[in-house]
Parts: sequence; structure tokens; C-alpha cells
Amino acid sequence: MTNAYARPIHLLCVLLTSAAILRAAEQAPAPFPPDPAHTNVTPFALAQAEQAPFGSDSMRVVRGEGAWQNAGPDPRVRDREVVNRVPVSDVYPSWYILVWPEAIPLSALRLRTNTDQVKFYLFTGPEKESPALAPNSHWQRLRTELAPARGKERNESVYQMPIPAGTKARALKVQLLEVQPRNSKIAWISEFSVGDDRRPSRSRR
Repeated sequence: MTNAYARPIHLLCVLLTSAAILRAAEQAPAPFPPDPAHTNVTPFALAQAEQAPFGSDSMRVVRGEGAWQNAGPDPRVRDREVVNRVPVSDVYPSWYILVWPEAIPLSALRLRTNTDQVKFYLFTGPEKESPALAPNSHWQRLRTELAPARGKERNESVYQMPIPAGTKARALKVQLLEVQPRNSKIAWISEFSVGDDRRPSRSRR
């Protein structure tokens, strides 16, 4: 009798263990960069971003301290939420830029944001120009048809994509075109990781 019950119980334990392993694998973030020989160069970058009233420090993402957001509720208004910005859209996009001391070869990127529509751009302007002040003509669109995956956080979208071999840039910009919830005035980024196949000198901050 004992042996008759032992095998089904053992099988049940195996199935439960396998299910737990699969759940853990689904929840665990994928390694980045995908190629272990490459380096995440975001910690070596300087961040520039939209700074609407009561937004947060763009360097929080670079330092791994949490999310950046472009704007925030006015704390002086207590009876309702007032954000002093028009809704984020393709007409009034938000933006975030990573800048390195020199042009570096880029291999991949991963972005976590509340934005359903984004565009990526490579900086092509002169060495001494500030990318945040550069005209549109000094940016080249990085084409991608990649649809975002749903993240673990509410309204979170995750973009992960390879960058074509041979791509080099001193700065990488993401335009945030439509956020969730729809017609929101606040865009946020919790991760903007960029892969490189070599380690640049650390920038001064």
C-alpha cells in the first residue's frame, strides 16, 4: 500500500517543483547584455532628459537608484492632482538621452518604461555639441519594428533589441510618444541599459 501511494506522490512533487522553477524563470530578468562578452555601458554615461516641473533626477537611472520621471504632481495643490505639462504624445513627446565621453560601438539596448510608442535616435553632431541642445538634423533614427513586451510593473513596457553591428554613437536618445495610462502627462523610465563590446573610460559626473 505504501509503495502504491509513493509513486504518485513523488510524481506530484516533481511536477510542483518543475512549475515553481518555470515561474521563477519567467519572473527573473533576462541577463543584459545578451552577449556575456559585452558590457552594460549605461553606468558610464551622463543622462540628459526632459525636466518639467517636479520631475526627478535623470541620473537616477544611470546610478541604479530608481526610476526617472519627466514631471510630477504639484505638491502645493492638495485637493487634486495637477501636473504642469500637456499630455505626452507624438506632438509633445518626452525624451531621455545617454551621453558618453566618446563615440562607442553599441550592440543592444533594453528599456523599461510606461510608454507604448518610442523612437530611438543616434547622435551624429560634432564632438563638443551638447546632445540635449542639438537640432533634429543631428540625430539619426535607429529603426526598429520591435513591439514591447509587458513588464511586471503596472503600465510597464519592456523593449529589448539588438543594434546593428558597426553602429557607433556618442549619445543615444529615446523619444517617448504615448504613455500609459493614455493621455497621461507623466512619462517614466526605470531602466535604459545599453550594451557595448568594450569598456569606455568612466565619465566625470
